[in-house]
Amino acid sequence: MIFPEKEVVLKDGRKYLLRSPGYEDGEAMLDYLKTCNGETEFVLRYPDEFWENAEDEGKFLQKGFESPLNLSIACFDGGAIAASCAISFNSAFKMRHRASVGIGVLKRYWGIGMAKAMMEELLKAAGEKEHVDTVELWFIEGNKRAEGLYRSLGFERVYARPDAVRLRSGESLSEIFMVKKL
Repeated sequence: MIFPEKEVVLKDGRKYLLRSPGYEDGEAMLDYLKTCNGETEFVLRYPDEFWENAEDEGKFLQKGFESPLNLSIACFDGGAIAASCAISFNSAFKMRHRASVGIGVLKRYWGIGMAKAMMEELLKAAGEKEHVDTVELWFIEGNKRAEGLYRSLGFERVYARPDAVRLRSGESLSEIFMVKKL
């Protein structure tokens, strides 16, 4: 699925461009992912765990264009990616009412409404998809900023999966599962 270009003005008064990333954005996306994954423990990989190259990432992004079950949106600040999010839909009859979302934002863009603007676009896409009435997500225990955002958008905590994430320090964290009914 393709998200058409959309300009948004956020709390910092600046304009940002939302659009689906494609093949040509492979290098920018990889740079963003490595940076984002190095800024917080609330993600599932460390920066040194990315083995993809720009071409691999570009091909992966291009596949998203071609799939009716996935929508990716990146937020661009000039030519650099400041945030990305995605929603995945299910094709199997028993699960087609559910969609899963995920999001990441570079630290220097926290607190300006970027994550909220992007999540609202994902929820809008879910609401437009036939049969979808439930949106779900996971986040890592301790990520109070994310939990606050999700609660403000109507997500409710369902359960925690203990010891789901183990940091290099040895600390174990739970994954928290939240659901929003549309």
